[in-house]
Amino acid sequence: MLSVKVVYGTQTGNAFEIALQIRDTLEESDTLEESDTRKYKASVESLKNYVGPKLLDIKNTDVLIVIVSTTGNGDFPVDASLFWRQIRKRTLDKNSLTGLRFLIIGLGDTNYSSFCKPAKSLYKRFNQLQAESLMDPTYIDSAQDMEEQMDDWLGLMLPILESL
Repeated sequence: MLSVKVVYGTQTGNAFEIALQIRDTLEESDTLEESDTRKYKASVESLKNYVGPKLLDIKNTDVLIVIVSTTGNGDFPVDASLFWRQIRKRTLDKNSLTGLRFLIIGLGDTNYSSFCKPAKSLYKRFNQLQAESLMDPTYIDSAQDMEEQMDDWLGLMLPILESL
C-alpha cells in the first residue's frame, strides 16, 4: 500500500479543500478496484504540523503532495510560513529530503506578478534538498476554472502514483 501524505498551506481554505479532494479521489480509486487490498493510505495535514523538531518528518511517507496558496505580494499563508522559514535555512543538510518523492500544486491568480511564488519556492528548495519530483509543479489560476484545472491534474497524477 502506497502512503500518500497531502499537506497544505492555506489562507482562505482553498488549499485545504483541494487537499481533501485529492484524498477523496485516492480513496475512490481504491473502491473501484476489485481486489480486497487497498492501493493508497492517504492523510491530510497542515504544513504547520511540520515545524521545529518535526520538520523532516515531512518525508515519512511514500509520496508527499503539497498544496500551497499565495497571499499578499507572493507570500506564504500564515499556516505555512514557519515551515518555509525553517526549510529554507542554509544550515539544513543538502541531502535532508533524499528519498522523498513529491508533487506540488500552487494556487494563485495570474493577475498578480508573484503568481504561485510560494509553490515555486518550495519546488526549488525541495529539489535543492535532493527530493525527487514526480512531475513538474502545477499552478492553478483562480482567474480560470479551478475545478477543471484540478480534474486535469488528477488525471495526470493517478497514473503516476499507479506506476510506483
